[in-house]
Amino acid sequence: METPADYFRRLKEQDILLDLEERRQAVAAQVQALAKEAGGTIPDDPALLAEVTNLIEAPTALLGSFDPAPLNLPREVLISVMKKHQRYFPVESTAAVADNAGRPLLPYFIAVRNGDQRGLDLVTEGNEHVIRARFADAAYFVREDVKQPLEAHLPKLARLTFQFKLGSMLDKTQRIVALVNDLADDLGLSASEKTVALRAARLCKADLATHMVVEMTSLQGTMGRYYALNSGEAEGVALAIFEHYLPRYAGDLTPRTPPGLAVGTADRLDSLVGLFAASLAPTGNKDPFAQRRAALGLVQNLVAWELDFDLRPALQAAAAHLPVEAGPQEQAATLDFIVERLRNVFLDQGWRYDVVDAVLQAQGHNPARAARAVRELTQWVGRPDWG
Repeated sequence: METPADYFRRLKEQDILLDLEERRQAVAAQVQALAKEAGGTIPDDPALLAEVTNLIEAPTALLGSFDPAPLNLPREVLISVMKKHQRYFPVESTAAVADNAGRPLLPYFIAVRNGDQRGLDLVTEGNEHVIRARFADAAYFVREDVKQPLEAHLPKLARLTFQFKLGSMLDKTQRIVALVNDLADDLGLSASEKTVALRAARLCKADLATHMVVEMTSLQGTMGRYYALNSGEAEGVALAIFEHYLPRYAGDLTPRTPPGLAVGTADRLDSLVGLFAASLAPTGNKDPFAQRRAALGLVQNLVAWELDFDLRPALQAAAAHLPVEAGPQEQAATLDFIVERLRNVFLDQGWRYDVVDAVLQAQGHNPARAARAVRELTQWVGRPDWG
């Protein structure tokens, strides 16, 4: 072997793709081809594609099938089972659907093995046996969970600790209810929306005690919505239970209903000021309670809704319900932390740092107003007669 190029060539002769991007493209192409063969397509999932790409070196995709009966389970359950346990790509129908509604899944999955075509039928059969067992477990969890209404799971939250100084998840739930009641007017809720929000706040963490969410925490909120509807709760209550977790990650949806916004705002404010009062502010790269994500979601929602909302009295209201002292100093530290996340949002959007800093100095406590001010000040400083 005389040159680096010889090394790459020799590996490729063994079907080993050393180049990461080449391997990613090969995985994507094989998976999409098999999905098309099955009459469907693959949901866009860059994270799963990246994970699979990094797990193998000689990708060979295979198409497996399963009995259609599990398709009666919520789509999110099936996808989570396939992704979490097996790193399978689900196959969905190509039929058009309403906005934000997932396409129906087809009774197929696509796995990527590390190796060539030899014995692929046997590998496929083995994977089909595995997914059949996984789906049976999920169906059992859901059957057990729906034997009682969602509200019946609430007492179990007393056994789930949020943080030892701040009590259980049941304690947190009760604080969220109280804070939603405090903030309803400032958040612009009508009387009927407030009623929905208070009911959703009471039930928003109940699914944490269910079998399905204990097995797969990523389904929190999703199963809450499903179980709420199954229990006869109003659709608005079920939707708010799901929406109070939004956004969950970069690029995710924001709540589209006032009750969902209200419950999510109360939840995040309680967590942020409570954890700061418990001396658990994030340090360096340590953020075990995901406070940065909570603060980011809080400001993103308020900006998205263009809601004129002052965080200072809201933090004071949240502090009043805590079992630990959260005085002016803790509230100020929490606000500074939130404003810093807002600053990052503006800078990531490409706004000038001096404009952002000037606006946040005066308006950081009101994220939506700050967003408007950044846009307006940017226009002013771009004028030829500015300064």
